[in-house]
Amino acid sequence: MLSASPPAPGMEVLMLIVRCTLAALCLAGCTSLPPANDDLRLARSLVEEARVAGAALYAPEDLDKASDRLNAAENALRHNDYAQAKPLMQEATVYAQLALAKTGTPGARARLLAPGDS
Repeated sequence: MLSASPPAPGMEVLMLIVRCTLAALCLAGCTSLPPANDDLRLARSLVEEARVAGAALYAPEDLDKASDRLNAAENALRHNDYAQAKPLMQEATVYAQLALAKTGTPGARARLLAPGDS
């Protein structure tokens, strides 16, 4: 029969620290990539706003790029690939803002300026 030898002094504490660190890293990894609902809502909203404003006529390339990026982001989110989805949502937002600016609608410039910009 094999008997376990007692752990070396301090080894139990070291193992506890390792286990706690691994648990903390796992939890941090799980919470660091949440679905970016606000980014997705913003991108969808701006793409739709650009469509309504007539971007298909005045800025069709930018509207197409915004729509393509938005579709790719939604597809990435369906596959839980948040790391890929986030930059795609940001690109969709930028292209939609550009399309809005090219439509020349009232408020397009105000929509593009962040608070505090001049």
